[in-house]
Amino acid sequence: MPELRSQQEEVAVVSSAEKMRAYYELTKPGIAQMVVLSAAAGYLFAVDHFLVYFADWRHVLHFLGFLVGVALVASASGTLNHYVERDVDAVMRRTANRPLPSGRVTPAKSLRFAIALALAGFFILALINFFVLILAVLTLVSYIAVYTPLKKRTVWNTYVGAIPGALPPLGGWVAVQNSFDLSGWLLFGLLFLWQIPHFFSLAWLYREDFKAGNFRMLSVVDPSGRVVGVHTVLTTIALIAVSLWLYFAADLNLLYVVGSILLGIYLVWHALRFWRQPSDQQARKLLIACYLYLPAILLILLLGKW
Repeated sequence: MPELRSQQEEVAVVSSAEKMRAYYELTKPGIAQMVVLSAAAGYLFAVDHFLVYFADWRHVLHFLGFLVGVALVASASGTLNHYVERDVDAVMRRTANRPLPSGRVTPAKSLRFAIALALAGFFILALINFFVLILAVLTLVSYIAVYTPLKKRTVWNTYVGAIPGALPPLGGWVAVQNSFDLSGWLLFGLLFLWQIPHFFSLAWLYREDFKAGNFRMLSVVDPSGRVVGVHTVLTTIALIAVSLWLYFAADLNLLYVVGSILLGIYLVWHALRFWRQPSDQQARKLLIACYLYLPAILLILLLGKW
């Protein structure tokens, strides 16, 4: 009997761990982490003097509270996306093992989980300031109610989806400045443009899955990859222009302008290679370049204020 009880307790522990892992997967942690990173960068970029600002413990709590609120709303958005697309996820190889199609979490429980996360996040961000709360609500609503259904209706869904993805750094700026200044909007533009080559390269790699899910991705309707390549090249060139505009708008130092140009050239080069030879190999290299570009540009953006 003691052995049987021990085995039952072990199964219960494993089951609980699996459930926690499933709920964690619902939040799309990779995307949530990227959102928090960009939001934190926007917040810190808006601070004039780091040491003076964070010498006040209230500012430290303000910053941490902001990040927690952003993380909760981002997690709610990811969970709601799982809920809305659960039927489509079931037919795509890349997503078939997600918590909902695999049956590890029921739709009703995932919906309640998402609502709880969203309400908690909105409450915390309301304490930061009203504008941050509005941006958080817009981010979640535009991602779930606008971008998600458009994925099956138009190839322009990627550009629409880049809007909620670019709002977090603007929210970080507004959390400190309590206003929508040019520098904040340029941060929005930077993240907006970065998402286009990032997602187009990802969508190219998984174009068969998106086709199976009946998504209207550009990589699905353009099997040659030429049009996708043009979009990636143009948006990466525009990314350099916006990053240089930030140099003048925010009065940054030489380190930033040199670094942003080099990073931009690096990204354009990979975009050009994909445009000239659309392939999984080139798409994967472009995707890696995008992953390297984002933390690097955000870092030199902060160093550019010194």
